[in-house]
Amino acid sequence: MHRNTPSPGAIPIPGGRKIPHVGGDLPAGDALPRRDVLRPAPRYERRRRALGLLAAMLCAALLLVCLLLWSDDDDPKDLHSSTLAGVRRTHGPVCLDLAVDYSGSMRSKAATRDAALAELQSFIQRNLRPEDVLASVAFTDSALLTLPPTQKSRLTGSAVSSGGPPDGSGTELEPALESLQRAYRQSRIECAAHALIVVTDVELADPPSALAARFTEMRLQRVYWAIPGRGDGSSPGIAGAPALRSVIARGFKDARGLSLLYGRALALLTGQRLVKA
Repeated sequence: MHRNTPSPGAIPIPGGRKIPHVGGDLPAGDALPRRDVLRPAPRYERRRRALGLLAAMLCAALLLVCLLLWSDDDDPKDLHSSTLAGVRRTHGPVCLDLAVDYSGSMRSKAATRDAALAELQSFIQRNLRPEDVLASVAFTDSALLTLPPTQKSRLTGSAVSSGGPPDGSGTELEPALESLQRAYRQSRIECAAHALIVVTDVELADPPSALAARFTEMRLQRVYWAIPGRGDGSSPGIAGAPALRSVIARGFKDARGLSLLYGRALALLTGQRLVKA
């Protein structure tokens, strides 16, 4: 029987094909495996891997820079130059309540409080619907309703009273919450989403469990402590009580910071984003 033998100058490999051998004949049986013939040179392989890794690192760095630039460009610096972006997800009126501490320890924040409120009213006129609601109450150990629940269509620049309750012997939030509840019952306004922001140094005499129960009765989706001078958002006084752990503590240093807190609360209520206009 005739057997196929490799011709001189060729390298037999599996499959019956032949690869010319430049350097002359190889001894019989020394056929090269296919993987050895097709394997890249080690130096080329290292270079290819290094270039691939470098390209991946450059792409990641470029993406990070783009994200940082986009985030910084989109982040609002003040409420005056901000707007609500995206499709509104809440159907029906959104209600924002302000409970403002007028006790002696908060007297130095009066100008900050008033400037932030003016920014909020302007923002509401630009961004909310006619049926959306703002309410405000001032408190010490008693309460004074400075703005009953008022729809945007009826809100004017002078709608909020600048007065407050007389100084008392302590500071209690519950009378303010009771005043708000009563006002909403009288107005017959039904809120689709409802938030409360308490502007205070949180040196309150109320039992935490009583406040927690009242927040539940009011059907509030969010409650915030807006604490002056607390840039880190830490929770002093009653704000650290276990019964009130669902209340979100946010610090502010000036009217810009306080008004931005108001804007972010409204964005959460509507289901939109607060961005630069």
